[in-house]
Amino acid sequence: MKIRRQRKFRRKSARRSTPARPLRLADGTTRDAKRDATTGRFGAGNSIARKADGINRAQKKGVFPAEIRAAVEAFTAQVEADHGGVADLAAIHQGYIRNLGNVDGLVRLAADDIRKFGVFTNKGHTRRVVFTFLQFLDRWDRYAQRLGLDRRTKPVTDIALALRDAEPRR
Repeated sequence: MKIRRQRKFRRKSARRSTPARPLRLADGTTRDAKRDATTGRFGAGNSIARKADGINRAQKKGVFPAEIRAAVEAFTAQVEADHGGVADLAAIHQGYIRNLGNVDGLVRLAADDIRKFGVFTNKGHTRRVVFTFLQFLDRWDRYAQRLGLDRRTKPVTDIALALRDAEPRR
């Protein structure tokens, strides 16, 4: 006599994919305009799962918040000045400085999110934004190393022109 083993878990294929309550009402209308009447899935234009603020909002709108944008522009201008000005930079260096500024903005967004909502979830786990923040810092460090830490001066072709353009010091 063979003994059958009982399965401890149900197969996924054995589960039903029908929703718990009917999507179509008796008069033929759907209970939720954002959902497809036959499948129950969210359709185009779904705004239910959107986040209200943070990195996701900046990504969807395509702009950083005003205070972060101003800080990034000031940082980028300072890095350009440290490397001798925009006119004397090669195109690749300008790209690296622009990317460093973008990553600096992401670092600021993630740090702001951590400052607002903390490092841990309600259950005590580390929030995902902390690991993202560390990845942003790593990328920032790579761009900074690629650009170098030394300050560069503008090349002077004629000393008389440089002295004439310089402000008189008191």
